[in-house]
This record gives sequence, C-alpha cells and structure tokens, in this order.
Amino acid sequence: MLTENAFDAAYKFCYSFLKLLPEQYAIPLGKGIYKRLPHILIPETEIHWPGHERKIVDVTFYNPLILGSYYSEPWMWDVAFHTGFGGVATKTTTHNARKGAAHPRVVRLRNGFVNCESYPNPGGKEMARRIKEFNKVYNGDGILVASIAGTAREIEEIVSESDPHVKCFELNISSPNYMLTDELYRNPNTLEDLFRVMEKSRKPTLVKLARGYEEENNSFVILLGLKYGIRAYHYGNTQPVIDSRLSAGRGGYSGPDLFKGTMENIIKMRKKFGKDIILIAGGGIDSAERAERALEYADFLAYLSAFITKGPTLPRKIKRRIIGA
Repeated sequence: MLTENAFDAAYKFCYSFLKLLPEQYAIPLGKGIYKRLPHILIPETEIHWPGHERKIVDVTFYNPLILGSYYSEPWMWDVAFHTGFGGVATKTTTHNARKGAAHPRVVRLRNGFVNCESYPNPGGKEMARRIKEFNKVYNGDGILVASIAGTAREIEEIVSESDPHVKCFELNISSPNYMLTDELYRNPNTLEDLFRVMEKSRKPTLVKLARGYEEENNSFVILLGLKYGIRAYHYGNTQPVIDSRLSAGRGGYSGPDLFKGTMENIIKMRKKFGKDIILIAGGGIDSAERAERALEYADFLAYLSAFITKGPTLPRKIKRRIIGA
C-alpha cells in the first residue's frame, strides 16, 4: 500500500494529465485507471467512525459519508467502500435500460463538470442482479443505497425487483436532465403517488431533492414525504445550466461553486424542520473543512465530483478532521 502522501502525489500527477485530454478520452481513461488500480495501492480507510454512526430508520451507517449516485459498476462500489465511504448510492436506475444523451454528455466547467447524461443505466432487473451478486462477495460494513427514478408504476416494478437485495433506497426526483423532475414539482399528486409506493416498501427511503426548486422543497415536498413516513432528504442534485458544448445544449453543473448554495439551503431546511428530518448535504463538498462545516447542520454528506477531482483519500482527510484519527 502506498502512503497517503505518495498516493496523493501520484493521483495529482495522473489527474493533471487527464485534464489535458478532451472529455471523451479523459473519462473512459480515468475509469480504466480506477478499474485496473489494485486496491492494495490505495490507502484503505476504516469505515467505522466511533461516535459518528448515523441511522436512516433502522439502517446503520458507520460514518456520515455517502458517495453520490453515478456508478453502476460493482467494482467501483467496492473501491468507494475501500476508501472509507459509509454508504454508496448506485447509479440512478430506471425500470427500462437507458442509453442517455448522445455524446458529448460530460464537459468540464471551472473546477467541476456539467453533464446531460439523463440516467443512463442498465435497467431495474440488471441492476438488481448486480446488487445481488455484489452482496455475495462484499463482506464489509458499507451500505449500498439503491438510487431509483421513474413513474409510480415503474418505481413499483423496480422496488419489487430490488427490495430483497438492498437495505436502503434513494428516490431521485432531482435531475435537471430528466423531464419527469419538472412534472413532479408541478404536480403534487404525481409526487404523492411515488411516496405512496415507497411507503409500501420494507426498506428505508431517502429522497434526493432538486436544486433550483428550493421553495417547493420547503413548502410541500418534504411535508408530503413526512406524511408517508419518509424522513431522510438529500439536498441536492446538480445546478441546471445552459452549455452549448453538450449534445443536449444544457445539463447539470456539479463542483465546488455549489457549496455556498448548499449551506444556505441546508441551514434553512434545518431551521424549518428541525430534527423531524434526516438531512443529507450534497453539492460542492470537496475538502475536510467544508465537510466539517456542512456537518454542523446535516446528518450526512454526499459528494461525487470531489471523488474524481480530489481523489480517493478525501474520506480519510475528512475522518481525520472530524474525529482526529
């Protein structure tokens, strides 16, 4: 195993090289490096943070870090747990497999990324199979969170396929690239149908809220979820932006610039709902200092971009900052 400093130096060098390449080459090459990098070379971080365990209903997370939804490959879930995440959200899954937008669908912007991927995924049955197979070989304490999206009827199908194999669901109503998001926020009855389906599930649910719909989140979405026993809320997804470089002409920005808005809104949510909700803060968390700040108001932290830009030793740095070990 490399030391943390040696690994960070090597990772920074490789990432600097990837930044010189166009996204269509940098992204698959970066994934390939992650896939082929032996775990033994990545400094392992213990998932257990004594005194900092968290619960969503009856599911215990041994630390408050969750890797945000992006990866559908089980080997990446394993890498994330190895690096110290207490939870990993799978790639958001729809009932039918989706190819997503045409390329290019990811471009760099400032210190982050813009994507118009629109939930490319292998579909509910295949994702359930992958989760089942992963559970057979993974013997650690990390919690795999199955992220799902779709209409009420589609969600019901996905839940029935995945429920036996997962401990926790994330209901994603938040993508700026998914037309159903706007429909859910305009029509509370449609949203209520989703919450009613999740209430029937035997597993805890967290709801991933949309950025840009802050008034709706606070005025009716969370209240409606609480009516159906849903206490956990993840604010928030990417920021909608127009970007002509993308095949769709628009997408969702993720990166450090989101942190200010994240803090403003989790503070408002905490003041309004208090301890009635379990709050997951997401957006712009890319350092141990920012993580510590967000945990003053949130119960959990979720990040994705920093997993790429800062590398897999960031959970260790956050742990050291939070618990001093």
